[in-house]
Amino acid sequence: MEYVTYIGTDNYQGGVVGGEFINEKYPDGAKICILSGTVGNPAGDARIDGFVEAISANPKLEVVSNQPTDWSRDQGYSVMQNVLTANPDIDAVYCAADLIALGAAEEGSCVIGSVAQFPADMSKEAIDACITVLEGGTVEHEINTDVKVLPEQ
Repeated sequence: MEYVTYIGTDNYQGGVVGGEFINEKYPDGAKICILSGTVGNPAGDARIDGFVEAISANPKLEVVSNQPTDWSRDQGYSVMQNVLTANPDIDAVYCAADLIALGAAEEGSCVIGSVAQFPADMSKEAIDACITVLEGGTVEHEINTDVKVLPEQ
């Protein structure tokens, strides 16, 4: 399909900022569990790849489990149960989506941050791009909007 522009979050960068957050929180090392969405989903895979790249900067961080959850809160919960049974000394969990994190949190995990996308910014960029194109202008083929970790309060 041909399109004028893609406007949205760079999912790889979302993973990177999540990994950098973990690097800052656990400079002395941690055992990490990754809960992904569905293996083979480009957005989810990019989030995981970015996260893994970022945490590789600290050799004291160790991924001890990487499990798919089908993007489901229920699976986030049940997979987290199984992971904790096999690895009770997990220090941190990185989830590829908020629903997964909510499920994992039901198993006693504490959410310390969330990688935020900004849909209002995406909407503004989309409207601006539409106006530009309708007026005969051009826009970039890909417009990435901001992504950052919002620490839980």
